[in-house]
Parts: sequence; structure tokens; C-alpha cells
Amino acid sequence: MVKANQLANALLDDVFKSDLKEEFISFKLLAQEFDAFNTDD
Repeated sequence: MVKANQLANALLDDVFKSDLKEEFISFKLLAQEFDAFNTDD
């Protein structure tokens, strides 16, 4: 199941990069901020 999730995530990344580039970049930056915040605990 892990491989299927990885492939699905890669496909979604490709779609978002091409069709929703600005929104995707903003989302990735926000996700990285949350990741940094959550790992500081």
C-alpha cells in the first residue's frame, strides 16, 4: 500500500504543479512551516 500511496502522491504533485502552480507552491510552503513548528516540540 505504501508504494500505491507514493505513486498517487507523485501523480497529484504533477497535476498540481502544472494546473495549480501558485496554489501548490503556497500549500507546500505552509506545510513546511507546520512541519517545522511540529518538530520543535
